[in-house]
Amino acid sequence: SVENESILSAIAKYARGSVRDSLSILDQVISLSPGENIREEDMSQALGLVSNQALYKIVSAIIGKNKSEVSAAYKEALDQNVDLKVLSQQVLEEFYQLIENIDDQGNLGHANYTKEVLEGVSLTEIVWLYESLSKDFDWALKSLQPEHSVGFVLSKSCLRDQILGIQPAMTLKKKSEDNITPEHVSEVVSEPVPEPVPEPSPEPVPEVVEEPVEVRVEESGPKDWEGFLDFLSQKNRAFSLNVERGNITASDAFNGGEFIELSFHMSSKIFHDVLQEGDNSFKLRDYLQEYLGRQGLQIKFQLLTDEASQEANFRSTVEIQEDQIAEKKEQQKQEILNNKFIKDAEKIFNTKVDKVVLSDKG
Repeated sequence: SVENESILSAIAKYARGSVRDSLSILDQVISLSPGENIREEDMSQALGLVSNQALYKIVSAIIGKNKSEVSAAYKEALDQNVDLKVLSQQVLEEFYQLIENIDDQGNLGHANYTKEVLEGVSLTEIVWLYESLSKDFDWALKSLQPEHSVGFVLSKSCLRDQILGIQPAMTLKKKSEDNITPEHVSEVVSEPVPEPVPEPSPEPVPEVVEEPVEVRVEESGPKDWEGFLDFLSQKNRAFSLNVERGNITASDAFNGGEFIELSFHMSSKIFHDVLQEGDNSFKLRDYLQEYLGRQGLQIKFQLLTDEASQEANFRSTVEIQEDQIAEKKEQQKQEILNNKFIKDAEKIFNTKVDKVVLSDKG
């Protein structure tokens, strides 16, 4: 017998509908079960899964942006000797199920999480978390220290408001020594302190009067959108990363006007929403005014549908940068293929070089 029906559902799920695989997994679970009743922990051990309790704590802490709780829950999961890849898949599956159970009006259907846990989180944010975790888990599992990297990914997701610039970054502080009470201080035996030996007075040094140095500030060239993105990247990298997911579709601000239209494709709605949360839109406007050196500027945000994007031939700044990188790599490939030595080698060996693989370093 089984402790609850969720055990059979989990076995069927990880067998991907295969009867043979389901029976194999079931045999493995039975072999690890000490009695006739199959428990959840027996199944978790057989499949390398984290317990539902630990998984619930991890996902709840991520949703609640609680780094301390997610770290504690992750350590609890590691104590269960879980497979890191399986743990990552379980976390992603939880977020996927949340997305599936929330309708377009934000109503939550059947879910394992209480309203208190989900309070204050939007469907857009959960979608962003699923996408971000999917990408981050991929590199974390391939890193030199997967265990640390997966823990880092979980902690990073809890700090998303600070990373995206929604909240100011937390300043690191050293614990104050003023909080140390006498009972925490061990008894120190005082020893006689030798009297200081007087040092000879230094000879007077003639005063050097420095002449004022004229500082010249080089005049910058004409200000444009690319220059503003560079400026913003230095001022606030988190803001810059969000802005680069869109692009300007109309503007007279760089020609003495006061208006900028910043557009985003519907697939980048999360970045569009982040820039309009709280006072983020005003902060972005202030950065633009600081860059251009004048006040009274206005930024209009716009979301483009697939049809509108195609009509306007819209490309985000990130997409343009990716295209430029791809074009540069293609040029490098052609230069290699047309290299004199490559051509000579093709003739000597009577062959054709048709593939060139460039390293990530270019």
